[in-house]
Amino acid sequence: MKILILANNDLGLYNFRKELIERLILEKNEIYISLPNGKRVKDLEELGCKYIETEVDRRGTNPVKDCKLLLKYFKILKQIKPNIVLTYTIKPNIYGGVACRIKKIPYICNITGLGTATENESIVQKLIIKLYKFALKKVKCCFIQNKENFKFIIDNKIAKEEKCKLIPGSGVNLEKFRLLQYPSDDKIEFLFIGRVMKEKGIDQYLEMAEHIKKKYPNTVFHVLGFCEEEYEIKLKQLEEKGIIKYHGLQDDIIPFIQNSHCTVHPTYYPEGMSNVLLESSASGRPIITTNRSGCREIIEDNKNGYIVREKDSKDLIDKVEKFIKLSNEEKRKMGLYGRKKMEKEFDRNIVIDAYINEIRPPRKEKIRVLQVFGKLNRGGAETMLMNLYRQIDKDAINFDFVKHTEEECAYDNEIYSLGGKIYSIPRYKVYNHFQYKRAWNKFFQEHREFDIIHCHVRSTASIILKIAKKYGLITIAHSHNTSSGKGISSVIKNILQRRIRYISKYYIGCSKQSAEWLFGKKIANSDKCIVLNNSIDTKKYMYDESVRNDVRKELGIKNKEILIGNVGRFAYAKNHKFLIDIFEQICNLNKNYKLVLVGDGELKAKIQNYVTEKGLDNKVIFTGVRKDVNRILQAVDLIIMPSIHEGLPVTLIEAQCNGLKCYISSNITDEVCLSEKNIIKISLDDNALVWAEKVIGTDNIKDKEGYKNVIRKGYDIENTTRIIERFYKNIYEKRKYENIILHR
Repeated sequence: MKILILANNDLGLYNFRKELIERLILEKNEIYISLPNGKRVKDLEELGCKYIETEVDRRGTNPVKDCKLLLKYFKILKQIKPNIVLTYTIKPNIYGGVACRIKKIPYICNITGLGTATENESIVQKLIIKLYKFALKKVKCCFIQNKENFKFIIDNKIAKEEKCKLIPGSGVNLEKFRLLQYPSDDKIEFLFIGRVMKEKGIDQYLEMAEHIKKKYPNTVFHVLGFCEEEYEIKLKQLEEKGIIKYHGLQDDIIPFIQNSHCTVHPTYYPEGMSNVLLESSASGRPIITTNRSGCREIIEDNKNGYIVREKDSKDLIDKVEKFIKLSNEEKRKMGLYGRKKMEKEFDRNIVIDAYINEIRPPRKEKIRVLQVFGKLNRGGAETMLMNLYRQIDKDAINFDFVKHTEEECAYDNEIYSLGGKIYSIPRYKVYNHFQYKRAWNKFFQEHREFDIIHCHVRSTASIILKIAKKYGLITIAHSHNTSSGKGISSVIKNILQRRIRYISKYYIGCSKQSAEWLFGKKIANSDKCIVLNNSIDTKKYMYDESVRNDVRKELGIKNKEILIGNVGRFAYAKNHKFLIDIFEQICNLNKNYKLVLVGDGELKAKIQNYVTEKGLDNKVIFTGVRKDVNRILQAVDLIIMPSIHEGLPVTLIEAQCNGLKCYISSNITDEVCLSEKNIIKISLDDNALVWAEKVIGTDNIKDKEGYKNVIRKGYDIENTTRIIERFYKNIYEKRKYENIILHR
């Protein structure tokens, strides 16, 4: 597919659309870019883009120049004959949209901000509205970066509401802008990052800096960005007085963010979505900003920073002073809250997926699959399915989801961005048995669009699948485990899940062992059952020395220290208490070991208390749930997983891809052993000391080509995606054939 991108500058395209371009090129698309020449054009060409130099008068209102731009776009469209056009910023949106509409070429525009001209009623505003109306009348999709702009476009009937989609700005690259260690309070440093112009609130920032510097000499005020002429002298004067430090326009702002305590953005410019705030928050830095569109979506007052009134220097001074008086720990927690907000709401992948979903050509017929989970958080089964969902041919297969909770889950936003829908069903609690059945009956009565139901829960699968069968759906039961645990709840679960064998049409296991455990050997060995590997994106988990060094620094791990890793939910099956016993014995033998525990769960508090009891607080790092497990594994030197039972833990696949030695319980299926030299099995009958001696007595050097085994054994996500696609298509076509025979 030929894709043409129209933009007004190279910096914005490279900094905020690079990952989208890379994804489009990876999917074998031919990418053309039309924009003015600049220093990033060469970098864009190196990505694989074909460059067409196009002059765009970004801020001017010269009608002659604008006509020339429109004619240039017509010429480019005639020459390239693109399948689809992507436009960014005002003039490419308007004149590119007009050209595409007339030439009847599909186009997607991105409203990165409507600019000052739309702020107040005027002749200019009316003209822009008319131009936008004409340009966007036939738009395939209009992406809008904030709610205020969305409302303006709908209220003024600029584009049809069904064609408009709200996205979280340009999103933020969470791997590039990682959570940085928070600096000490020896001196408190503030950042202003942006074009040095009146509307960005530079006057308020400078006035605040002058006031605060006199009262708090240990403060430092930085200014980064292109300076408009009217401010050159003022900045120079304040720098000579020692009030500010002006650094000009910087290609890399990360070193400045790293040393800073807070980013101040007192803008009253009509932003699309402030990338400065997104990048600072992603790095774990509190923010102080106004309640403007493009800022209010990012800031939560008193949680990840402070809101200040527009054009109000006194209020800004008060809020900065309030921030200074916080303890270092309080400042750090503000930054952590901001990071979590970025992970949840502003991941750039959300934006990329939204674009991919619109760009891929539609198909006449899709297979509609309903995926059923308990919750949509970062568990093994959910992560596996999301890996598939990102890769699957969405023109052929559509995923929607049911979860047994009303609460927001970790994957909700990404599912929405990929075009999926999420429905909620009340959780099964035995006493609500009939209510539960009524809820599912009502659901299928209202939703007749599904062809297949793919059930990832066990206890209630027999109830769900029986009802789904009544409404004509093809039923799939999926086993992700090898045990129901212990206690009375496990007995109830075993009773309920036994019936799955007699109700489901098809079966999937994450391993042969998990399939045999839930469905029995007869079904597991039949043509009704397949094993679907818990596969990963191997490229994300390959060993990377530079990432390793960065993450170890973030975690505070010294060069001589050996870092043990464990990734998993704090639950009975994961056996964390025994893991801590093992780690205690390791520390008794060698003081240079540390342990990082990634995850959350009902037993986390108990394990934290147990670590304290053992006097290991300074040796054990609890990270909570992380989106960047691939990065954490780079820092780790070995894995210990003494699980009581597992299905096929995806963490061990990821670890082997990274080349890690993995010390695991002999209860875990042999199918996870992709490399004999990297998996060491130890019995749970052996005590903690035996485990510790085994760990210390083994060479734990990373196998830097471990990813090759993962690919060779069929655990790369691209291969697994093709398997599940074929499976869905085969059972769907089989059903169609059976229906034809039936109705002859």
